[in-house]
Amino acid sequence: MAEHAETVDTSRAPERPREHERETTHRPWWQIVLIGAGTLALGIGLLYFIRLVARPLALALLGIVIASALSPVVDWLGRRMPRGVALALVYLLLVVIIVAAGWFIIPPLVNELLAVIGNIPDYLETVQEWIEARPWLNNGVVLDTLSSQAVGLGTQAISLPITLTSAFFDLVLILFVSVYWQIESDKLNAFFLSLFPPRQRSETSRVLRQIGHAMGGYIRAVMLSVLFIGGLAYIGLSIIGVPYTLALSVLVGVGQFVPLIGPTVATIPVALVALLSPPTKALITLGFMLVLQQLESNVVTPNIMHSQTKISPLLVLLALFVGGVVGGLIGVLVAVPLAAAGRVLIVEMLAPAIRRRTGAAGHPVEQDESA
Repeated sequence: MAEHAETVDTSRAPERPREHERETTHRPWWQIVLIGAGTLALGIGLLYFIRLVARPLALALLGIVIASALSPVVDWLGRRMPRGVALALVYLLLVVIIVAAGWFIIPPLVNELLAVIGNIPDYLETVQEWIEARPWLNNGVVLDTLSSQAVGLGTQAISLPITLTSAFFDLVLILFVSVYWQIESDKLNAFFLSLFPPRQRSETSRVLRQIGHAMGGYIRAVMLSVLFIGGLAYIGLSIIGVPYTLALSVLVGVGQFVPLIGPTVATIPVALVALLSPPTKALITLGFMLVLQQLESNVVTPNIMHSQTKISPLLVLLALFVGGVVGGLIGVLVAVPLAAAGRVLIVEMLAPAIRRRTGAAGHPVEQDESA
């Protein structure tokens, strides 16, 4: 009986805490504070590092996006000639197009911009006369605001050559990144696929191709929109007889690089120039720009963009907001390609994995395609 009681007492004795439980229980408070402070410092340092390298990373990403856009052309030519020759021909043609566009567009564009700057005093005088004829506006605040804005525009115009030079070197860097990405893409894909089991490599390769098509499709869609809308703007404004047609048309075309927001912002200078024209010409110009903007926003961009990237307007807005907050203008430029790549990853990999995990029945293709 005594042995039985002793056995029972031993079985009821509390278990000794495990090793990690003893460490957690007896960990000094200063260690917990130190770990928390180190984690916070690491997070702040990581955010600061991302902010420092955001611009180079964005430029590199633009190069990858351009490489993805040109990849179908390179692959098509590569089936008919050596890939190195096809790559050289495609990028040589791209450089010729850029140089030709700069040769024919930049000099008259700069001349028109300088003419606009030179006419700013006349524009201010016209606006001042218009305001003075309306006593409810003639309180001095409006004129002071316009004068300060004119000074700001003049300062930005003086720095225009520096801005163009910086943009040129950025473009050269982007093109070099694009070329090297094309050269190394096969090796990079092979290395990435080697990280997956053989049974998953075919599906992973298909997803990678879709990501490249979605990212490159954004550039293809934007370039088509730029050429189409910019060309229509030049033809229409030339027929109407609006001054500074080339500069305004280039501005309208460049606005296509920022979906949804850019075209609206690019229309403002055209409207301001039109308001300084005779009333009939001003009304015709405003009507033409309204029709052009509706054509762009409701017909051209949705069809081209959706056919190339399948990005919904909501996703575009969210991407533009996040990209603008993180990286400014260049963040806006890379936001939509990143969103397109993220959409492919979610639809093709994350969503099916969640369905398998949760045992969800069916595969809502329609919802995925509209994501």
